Amino acid sequence: EWWAPTCPPFSVSRSTCQSSPWEKRTLRMVGTYVSPVRVYKYPFELVMEAYQLRFPTSPKIPVFLGSEILFEEKSDDGAIHVVERRCKLAVNAPFLVKKVAGVDCLYFMQRNSVDWRERTMKIRAWNETWASRIAVNEECLYRVHPDNPEWTCFEQNGSLEIKSFFGFESLIEKLAMKQYTAQIKNGKEVMEFYIKDILDKGVTYIPPFVDKKEAVEKGEEVGGESKVPVVPDSPKVVKEMSPGSLSCIGERIDSDYIATFLGELDPFQESDLIKFRQGLAANYEGKLPDDTVLLRFLRARDFHLGKSHDMLLRSMAWRKQYQVDRILDTWKPSEPIEQYFCGGWHYEDKGECLLDVAFVRLDESSSGLLVDTWMNREMDGLIERCLLLCWSYGN
Repeated sequence: EWWAPTCPPFSVSRSTCQSSPWEKRTLRMVGTYVSPVRVYKYPFELVMEAYQLRFPTSPKIPVFLGSEILFEEKSDDGAIHVVERRCKLAVNAPFLVKKVAGVDCLYFMQRNSVDWRERTMKIRAWNETWASRIAVNEECLYRVHPDNPEWTCFEQNGSLEIKSFFGFESLIEKLAMKQYTAQIKNGKEVMEFYIKDILDKGVTYIPPFVDKKEAVEKGEEVGGESKVPVVPDSPKVVKEMSPGSLSCIGERIDSDYIATFLGELDPFQESDLIKFRQGLAANYEGKLPDDTVLLRFLRARDFHLGKSHDMLLRSMAWRKQYQVDRILDTWKPSEPIEQYFCGGWHYEDKGECLLDVAFVRLDESSSGLLVDTWMNREMDGLIERCLLLCWSYGN
């Protein structure tokens, strides 16, 4: 869950942390959110132009009531642009909560720093309202896609700490989760809407930043704009997306990769998968299971990171004990199993699952030997045969 106390290396439960080797202890209601990488198939400059259309207010974001600029600064060469805003947000909360809190709207501070030379924008936001009771912090980053300079990546981190709130801590947690989820889901659609609006107005290209002084010194022409249109699906260098290729950008998973190969996840499930992945990478040496396996363990424990972590470690120890990953090359069936336990794969059932049919020969001369073999000396062999079949099916 997003609003969960942080227990290294994962966020585990809201009020307590009890997962070996971690001891049980009570914590304040603290949580974090880590987004997957969201990719806009447009150049950085065009995405930034669309981003500015959100201000001072946007009808596409109903909770965003308005904003005012408190501070603005540009570097002498125009490469750095810093803007600090005070934003007003609507409160989607029951009347009783509003009455007790004494507010009808929330105020947040937002500081945007754009580096046109490096083609990045860093966003930091924090709450001004109820700052002594609740601490909300968010950091976002827009940057150029590492494999395609004509695409733009977006990353988002959020954290919430509820210190005290008139006895409504649990309710505030749920309200914050609901509103934050809606914001995350709506964010990309809003950006795509404004990008389409710019293209519909005939703006097909926005030139990247050029340092005029450096250009003059090099004898380059300044001010000429290329007429090359923006084509979203014409990347210069793009890898074919597959489960084994472009699954992550840096330390994050691509949101399109999640939707294509892992299925539909809500924002907090995506965040849990990323945190689970990062925690394992930081604390485990060796090859990690792929994302589909990690997701299975998360679902098996209802996305409880601590329990999923323990379950996965037990599974990996079990696989190592029985040498599951090398069973096709190392295991040889014993003579009794070869003689009396025969069978193999037999097409598929109606659910398209492979069938393993086993034929056991029982007669007066062999039944005693077979039972004695299975019950005493060859149980490990039968277990390894089952592992062999499961491993073959899984691959």
